[in-house]
Amino acid sequence: MNKQPISRILKINPQLKKLMASGQFLTGYTDGGASGVLISIFLRHSPWSANCIQATAHGAIPAGEVLVTSPESKWSLSMNWQAYSLVT
Repeated sequence: MNKQPISRILKINPQLKKLMASGQFLTGYTDGGASGVLISIFLRHSPWSANCIQATAHGAIPAGEVLVTSPESKWSLSMNWQAYSLVT
């Protein structure tokens, strides 16, 4: 994973620094979607037997790599995931 897109996301969304520092994020790929809509994320590495989750797009997201976070400490497939584009 390229660090430049992550640096860009953290500059725009400084509230994500704590989540990133504590490892509370996943990465994956998406077909993209409009801001605020649920999009399918195909996870690179999944802590579950499922490899796809739904996340709300944070801004318009083009097809490609995404960073997925949630403020909740106990992860589940059905929680409120937020997706951020890593496409530069």
